[in-house]
Amino acid sequence: MKVKMETDEYTIYERRDGRFAVQDDEGKPINGAQKIEILLTHELILAVLPKVEEPSDEAASVESTSDGAEAEPEPEAEPEPEDSGDEQSAEDDK
Repeated sequence: MKVKMETDEYTIYERRDGRFAVQDDEGKPINGAQKIEILLTHELILAVLPKVEEPSDEAASVESTSDGAEAEPEPEAEPEPEDSGDEQSAEDDK
């Protein structure tokens, strides 16, 4: 690891794989949010926010019907006729 930047509070090292290590003035590693904040401050990494997807047409149509206007209910499917059981009894007789 080679020293990339050194301050009174911490030292930033660049590893051979291109990533960074940060150690405080006592030599203890700094990790997590504090490490990210330090690297962002020195512009050694870029923060990329995740994309926010816009609602699809289907979601937009659901929202437009939920604003007080009642949507038409979908027609109910007709119940299937029940078998009289003749087929089952014919199979049992075989």
